[in-house]
Amino acid sequence: MSSANSTDSPLEAAAGVAGTEATEAFGLLANETRLAILLALWEAKEPERPRSEQAVPFSKLYERVAIGDSGNFTYHLDKLDGTFVRSTEEGYKLTNTAARVLRAVFAGTLTEDRSFEGEPSDFECYRCGSSLVVDYTDENETIQRCPDCEGAYRWPEYPSGMVAHADLPPAALENRTPQEMQRKGNTWIRNRLMTLLNGVCPDCAGKITTTTHVCDDHDAPEGTVCDNCGSVYEVRLLHVCEVCKFDWWLSLGLHVVTELPVKVFYHDHGIDLESAMDESSITVLYDTIEEQTVVSEDPLELLVRVELDGDRLDVTLDDAGDVLDVSETAD
Repeated sequence: MSSANSTDSPLEAAAGVAGTEATEAFGLLANETRLAILLALWEAKEPERPRSEQAVPFSKLYERVAIGDSGNFTYHLDKLDGTFVRSTEEGYKLTNTAARVLRAVFAGTLTEDRSFEGEPSDFECYRCGSSLVVDYTDENETIQRCPDCEGAYRWPEYPSGMVAHADLPPAALENRTPQEMQRKGNTWIRNRLMTLLNGVCPDCAGKITTTTHVCDDHDAPEGTVCDNCGSVYEVRLLHVCEVCKFDWWLSLGLHVVTELPVKVFYHDHGIDLESAMDESSITVLYDTIEEQTVVSEDPLELLVRVELDGDRLDVTLDDAGDVLDVSETAD
């Protein structure tokens, strides 16, 4: 029986539409000597020195890798040159691509097991006001959940009471308590969120495509989780990077936090929205959002209504999450 993809290389077969570039890049790393070269260059990095002075001479690099055959070493070094290594008159240094790959590895592979469950949180549940607890899993996810209510989501792969979850590399716990991790993690997540909402992938800087998903049978009474979609929110938006397939689901309310009129509205009522999101997770946002719903189906139009001190801000969006109109009503 012949394979649909007739190739002797499992790497090429798996690459599929990813193309030859990905195949060649991974192929370059599929060798112990080449990985040793990259790690040796990483160890030699001295960030306090100018980048122009960080090149490692051939002789020192060869000595660091400690391979007996100089010809074999040169062969593998030449293979890396141009993609993961750049040669200069002073020696060799990592390319930005290689540095990003190594940073991702070091950020996500700390050897000590950092997973935990039920650590007290400094944040309150925006559904019922109880103190949240936080879990950190071996999948590098931080999960904020409420022990006293059903939270905002009911998904089989997550514990009950979940109100928020996000990817957070283990490096966020380095020299920090779980509580410190939550606050610094909020800042990191919020900055990534702002990048995403401006149409830029927070992982690779690729273009973000946004699609709106409306629950077709949202049967949840006020304040409860829908049995159909597993969320308290009728409308959610899926953001996907066209390059690296990074994805992030957001409630409709979170989608408007980068809009200038929204920031100004909060500021005029004494709230710095971005700082407040760092300090209180997303509680400050959901405490002030009165509605996030569909107002028209053809064409699809969405509404986020914010109320503060009796004043109201209505933000109308289209099916891609782009703002169509903003109107403010003063008390």
